[in-house]
Amino acid sequence: MSHDLDPPPDLDALLQQTWRELVRGVPDERHGFHWPVVATVDERGAPQARVCVLRSVSEGGGQLTFQTDRRSPKVRELRAEPRLSLTFHDRRRRLQLRVCGAAEVHLEGPVFDAGWSRCGLGGRRSYLGEHE
Repeated sequence: MSHDLDPPPDLDALLQQTWRELVRGVPDERHGFHWPVVATVDERGAPQARVCVLRSVSEGGGQLTFQTDRRSPKVRELRAEPRLSLTFHDRRRRLQLRVCGAAEVHLEGPVFDAGWSRCGLGGRRSYLGEHE
C-alpha cells in the first residue's frame, strides 16, 4: 500500500506528486505548501525573503500565483529584477520544495481582476490600510 511519505518510483511520478501537493496547498491553510517563503533581490542587491500565501497553481502553464499589496517593496523589487525563488516546507511530510523562476507583476487586467475576485473581504481589508 502506498503512503503519503513513500518516495515516488521515478522522476515523472515525483513531478506529478509535487504538482498535486502544490494544488492541495492553495485552499488548505494547514498544508505546508500554503505559506511559501518568497525571496527577491532589493535595489542594493540584498536578498529579501518573506512568507506569502499561495493563491493558485497552473501545472499546464507552470505558474504559481501569490498576491501582494502594490505598495510593497516586493512589487518594486520584482519589476526591477523579476527573478525570484520560492521555498515550500511541509513539516508533516518532511518535504521541502525550492522553485526558481521569473515573476510577472500584474497591476491591472484579467490576471489582476481574477486574483481580486478570489480575494475575500478579510483579504481585501489588508490591502486598504495605511502603508508604511
